[in-house]
Amino acid sequence: MQKSLIVGSIIAGAVLALAWGVVRWDDARHGASPSPSVVVSPDVSASPLPSGSALPSTKPRPTVTPFAGPTGLTAPASCTLEGSVRFLSKDTYESRNARISWENVDSRGRNIVWKTSPSGGLNIGPNIFESIGIPKGSSDITVALPANPAKRYTLSAEIGYGQIVDGNVAVKQAKCSGSIVVDVAF
Repeated sequence: MQKSLIVGSIIAGAVLALAWGVVRWDDARHGASPSPSVVVSPDVSASPLPSGSALPSTKPRPTVTPFAGPTGLTAPASCTLEGSVRFLSKDTYESRNARISWENVDSRGRNIVWKTSPSGGLNIGPNIFESIGIPKGSSDITVALPANPAKRYTLSAEIGYGQIVDGNVAVKQAKCSGSIVVDVAF
């Protein structure tokens, strides 16, 4: 019996020490002061449950609301494509103000999805907002040709953004207005 009590005390002490270490480590990660502090809890007393009229409403809540995200945005994202590109050789092109502009992008991790007509082979960027700025901005585009390019391509794009749907964040796509023509002149 005494052995069981000692083993139980050792296990309880180890769990308590581990829990204290996790709390201290989490506090240090979030910049909390390492000095001890006193937490005062209010007295807890039993109260009767509220009457039926004071209970929360069971009315359905809206199923889709804008996602504020880390930037605090609530409007859906939008984007615009403009300009053109003319390839003078396989490795040289002239950009005629070919750019993508956007508004209300809620996260640097959102993607830009490019589509080409005809499809196949073009490498187009940028593809992610990580280094080009949010929530609003614009960027010149870059294009690389495949081995056997077509004479003309039309580029379109969609950008991702977050929105709350039934209490969960859903990634939505916003189709960009406009297009960019890529001419191959060699």
